[in-house]
Amino acid sequence: MDESPIRMVTAARLGSPSSTGVPTAQIRTWARNQGYSIGDRGRLPVEVIEAYRQSMNPERAFPVSEHG
Repeated sequence: MDESPIRMVTAARLGSPSSTGVPTAQIRTWARNQGYSIGDRGRLPVEVIEAYRQSMNPERAFPVSEHG
């Protein structure tokens, strides 16, 4: 993969959607409704997961930096 180590650490720190209890299908549906271009399979982009979390609970959301 072409992901930088920082990117992979950031994604790991966020946790996968399934580990947070949110079905990926639910996130994909939300993302498509928000105008994101999301495939039916594969890993969800960190940015989409972050945006989903912020939209569901803006008080507890935190920004994810590309630089750590």
